Amino acid sequence: NSLQATRAVLERSPQSSVIMVSGVSEPSCRSAASRAGAMAFVSKRAINSELMQVLADVLGERERQGDA
Repeated sequence: NSLQATRAVLERSPQSSVIMVSGVSEPSCRSAASRAGAMAFVSKRAINSELMQVLADVLGERERQGDA
């Protein structure tokens, strides 16, 4: 599942930034993604309106941390 995949990616590559994309948009899913290590969460219903901003936010955070 995507939570396990997020954990596995971050275990192997801790410097990676994971953005979770899901068809489920309940707050509990967003929280679970965050607990798994995802930097951001985008529901598939909102992908057209949110994805570009989320990418910019994540890249900006990486730059602030000096990881870009």
